[in-house]
Amino acid sequence: MDTERQRVFALLDNHSQQAASSEYDVSVCVLAVSRARDAVRKIADDVPAEQFRDAARKCIASLVDGYRDEDGQFTSGRSILVPILEDLYREP
Repeated sequence: MDTERQRVFALLDNHSQQAASSEYDVSVCVLAVSRARDAVRKIADDVPAEQFRDAARKCIASLVDGYRDEDGQFTSGRSILVPILEDLYREP
């Protein structure tokens, strides 16, 4: 796994830990991060490292646009996905 992929998955791991310790709708939060990870895993292996983060951004942005988990009392899960997308733009 190239370094950029590792960075993106480390970022997802961090968000997964945050979701697991959420005070509200833990299962909704964890599921949202899990869906984000699944979407990123579907990025083709032959995507060059320098294009991987952009591909991950597109995957997460697409997920954010249509995401709504009706099981949440306080969140739909979308509020968990937006910070992931923000971090993908923030981090090098």
